[in-house]
Amino acid sequence: MPESIHSIIRDMRRLIIQIKLRRERYQPGAAESTSIFVLLDQEIIQYYSIVSLLSQFQVEIQETFVKTQKRLMDSIIVHQRETPKFGAMYNVILPTDLNRHLCAPDTCLGLLDTARTWAADTDGSNILWITGMAGSGKTAIACTICDQLNKDRQLGASFFCSDATTGRQDIYQIIPTIAFQLARFSGKYLDALSTPLEAKLDTTPDISLQFNRLLVAPLSRTRDALPKNTVVMIDALDEYFDTDNARAILEPLLRYAGELPIKILLTSRPELATVLTPSSTSSSIQLCQIDPSADIYMYLDRVLSPVIPSYNIRKLSELAGRQFIFATTIVHYLFPEHERINIKGRLLAILDIPTYSSEGSGTRLDGLYSTILSTAFDNKDPVETNTRQLVLWTIVHAKEPITAIKIVELLGLITQEDVIMAIQPLWSVLHLSSTTGIISLRHKSFREFLLDPVRSGKYHSNKIEHDEFLACRCFVVMRKLLRFHICDLETSTKLDKDVSDLHDRTTKAISPALSNVCRHWFKYLEIVGPSNKTIECLEDFLQCRLLFWMEVMNLKGWIAEGEGLLLQILHWLSQANVPPEIYQLAVDAHHFVKSFSTSAASDSTPHIYISALPFAPKESRIYKNYLPQMQGLFIVRDLPGRTYRQQRHSTTSGALSPDGTRVATGSEGDVLSIWDLHNGSRIFGPVNNCTSDITSLAFSPDGARIASGSNDGKVDIWDIHTGQILASTGTTERNNRVLSIAFLPDDHHLVFSREDGIIQRLGLHSGTMLHTERVIRPTDSIRRCVFSSDGSYAMFTKSGDSGIILHNLSNPELARLSVSNTSNDSRHEFAGTNGPFAISPDGRKLACATFSGEITIQDVHLRFRAAVRFKGHSTEPVTMAFSPDGERLVSSSYDQTIRLWDTYNGVQLGPTFRKSWFNLSLAEDEVCAEMVMFSPDGNCIVSIWGDGTICSWDLKGPRFNAIMRHSLGPLNPDCYDWRKSNSDQWVKDSKSRLMLCVPKEYENDLLVSLCPRIIAHEGPVIERSGDTMIGDRWSQCYIGPVDTKNT
Repeated sequence: MPESIHSIIRDMRRLIIQIKLRRERYQPGAAESTSIFVLLDQEIIQYYSIVSLLSQFQVEIQETFVKTQKRLMDSIIVHQRETPKFGAMYNVILPTDLNRHLCAPDTCLGLLDTARTWAADTDGSNILWITGMAGSGKTAIACTICDQLNKDRQLGASFFCSDATTGRQDIYQIIPTIAFQLARFSGKYLDALSTPLEAKLDTTPDISLQFNRLLVAPLSRTRDALPKNTVVMIDALDEYFDTDNARAILEPLLRYAGELPIKILLTSRPELATVLTPSSTSSSIQLCQIDPSADIYMYLDRVLSPVIPSYNIRKLSELAGRQFIFATTIVHYLFPEHERINIKGRLLAILDIPTYSSEGSGTRLDGLYSTILSTAFDNKDPVETNTRQLVLWTIVHAKEPITAIKIVELLGLITQEDVIMAIQPLWSVLHLSSTTGIISLRHKSFREFLLDPVRSGKYHSNKIEHDEFLACRCFVVMRKLLRFHICDLETSTKLDKDVSDLHDRTTKAISPALSNVCRHWFKYLEIVGPSNKTIECLEDFLQCRLLFWMEVMNLKGWIAEGEGLLLQILHWLSQANVPPEIYQLAVDAHHFVKSFSTSAASDSTPHIYISALPFAPKESRIYKNYLPQMQGLFIVRDLPGRTYRQQRHSTTSGALSPDGTRVATGSEGDVLSIWDLHNGSRIFGPVNNCTSDITSLAFSPDGARIASGSNDGKVDIWDIHTGQILASTGTTERNNRVLSIAFLPDDHHLVFSREDGIIQRLGLHSGTMLHTERVIRPTDSIRRCVFSSDGSYAMFTKSGDSGIILHNLSNPELARLSVSNTSNDSRHEFAGTNGPFAISPDGRKLACATFSGEITIQDVHLRFRAAVRFKGHSTEPVTMAFSPDGERLVSSSYDQTIRLWDTYNGVQLGPTFRKSWFNLSLAEDEVCAEMVMFSPDGNCIVSIWGDGTICSWDLKGPRFNAIMRHSLGPLNPDCYDWRKSNSDQWVKDSKSRLMLCVPKEYENDLLVSLCPRIIAHEGPVIERSGDTMIGDRWSQCYIGPVDTKNT
């Protein structure tokens, strides 16, 4: 055993000895004696120290067990829904609680001997069913039998159904808990159990599936390995589960009893046995046929004889009848812990209870309960009485085991002492566990008494009224304790399981009371039904604290339960005539929690805000209500163009309107469209009246027309407003694609060049060709051609030649068909590179690029003199463009970057735009910007990418400035290195840090864009608004509601 466990045991033993010595030294009434309340406070502190040590003990034991039996602990039994519930097992109940369950010495000897004989008889019946009325001592008998079997090494597994210990009320935990214990009991069974556990089981709770896979199958394979007298015990199944759930467990047990190599011991009330047909291999013991009077008298005499005369003990025994619970309650009432009382007065009150009644012994127990409550409530201070009543009723109606600290927070009391003082007069019917701090009823019959108005009279606890009170108190507790960023997680880039101290954080930040109400608040609403008060509380919760509640539920591993809880809320609301907006709010809340709980985002709690909220439907009330409370989140928008782009086409051309508000695109498949840069809508097209792929586009100076050139040499002029073709040239005899097209500044002429070296001028008013000239030999062809902005000259490169030729178009004397190199005045040649080139708007500067990525800017007037030479791209640029003032140059490259340059010194301006968007479909990850353009005012860059996506950067806006500030930070918000994982929904950076979780329905269409506005994309786009709050800055994303009255 590890030394840490020995140390914990030593500390617990020391505390227990201190408590024992204090009790032995205490002399009631002595003048020098310390106040009982001071001693009680000291003892409570020590109890909680023991509870803390026990928690450490459990952790150490579990870690040791993991190391020694890893196959079992790594199985579905431990890590999925079928987690074993240790508190329900006999052999983990600690001694201080175990003693109160055992039969008193020398009592029930005949019954215990019968049970031992049955367990030892390997040829006898496989099932022993012990039945008895409430209070007849079934659990004490079961615990005593387990104690004997455990000493004899015959106890294979046990499950005590009780509401006093967390986990015992989940019907789906019984079979896995039994299987877990059998695996510890037998290594052979563990080996046989591994096979079904390695298979992926259905996560839907199914008791019959559990029974067959976890018990029948492995037990059948280990029939000869297990001792034939191995016993499995299930106690009081019917007392904490309804008949249908109890039947679900018992029917397969009875059906397979004769086939299983184990013996099964059951205890229940007689009613359960009447609704099930016992197996032919079962035996039964009916406690009603056994007279326990002698045992009850023996128990009372042993405990009471030192202070109570024997004739009164005999009367008390007669009052108890066949009910051990009556006898034990008498003892606790006459000798309560930590309370000085008038024993004689209480004894006389008990003896006044009638000894017979037409309603049987139940009435005598009711009389005892009434006597106890009278002592606690009658003739007391009203404030004290009200507090005691609230505490008692809260314990009675609690939906899970409850401690003093939970009651304090739930009821809004000041200290735990308030709770202890309130329940002191009720120790005879209540129990405070010294190990867990749980306060519970000593017997279920007391709850039944309080809930029955006929039996309890003025002490009746109205379940509906108190559950409504507790439901509203749950919302009060959540309003008080829930908050954003509750566990102070430092980053959004980690999974919760990778946070090393997450357990300590949740334990510190999420109190037991908050855990309780977050998980169980609907259980109170479920009982009372919708009312004005509860609906008002629910609406406030959904509008103000839903996301904070999700944090707690997700950190605790209960988010799937949360989705189910909200589904139940919808059914609950449908039972009442609630306003439609409240019902829709609940619908949207359920949809949001379901989407989150079923996605990979639930593996990282910060992504409730970072990922789940931005992807919520825009019409959702959750989105509308909570998004305004956030800052720096990604914005997901659907583009108007997505309805058209059913098939993707490579973009072949583009042009920007003179006012910078529209962009035209041409693509393979002869498709022409014009887009609004501000809202992304298509304002023209799509049209495909062209006869071939569009290769060149240009807007008229007034922006009312657009000219398109095609791969077959045809030129069309379109009216943007009507969509009509105003003029058109014919196709050429052979494919001579139009390389460049431009309107002249006078808006009367259009010039264009073709691949075969022909440059033509078209009169726009007459629609006739005014001028045609050949600028190269017929045997040559042009690779690229660009017109100056005033139309005075063209620059082009020939195939197979790296030189850039400037051809003067302003000489009217040129012949109709001329070879330009015959006139030195009409053409000049510059040193080129066979790469792309661009002319500045004033016509003075020429930029040309090399295959290696180097860019040279030359002065056109100085011919061959280079003004500046620089390099930034790693591969050949694809396209370039000057700003309107000629002071900046933007370039795009096959390396998927776009860079901005100072044309005077070649210095890069701003960050490198490394493909600042990406599609989550990795197959399309290699596209680059085919065209880049400046807006007329020079404040915007528009890029058209190979897959048809249009991006727009505002170089003067706050989004661009945010990129400038943070592009060199520890977490790059531009996220140029983000990539979608192939195995899950996560988008990660180059260091595998979590950036964003994308819903499955968006995986194939979604673009992630960090700086540009995306236009003409086929689906939704994620955009960054200003300063993005992710990574180490995610805790700054919440700014709170605008209307502070809801906080």
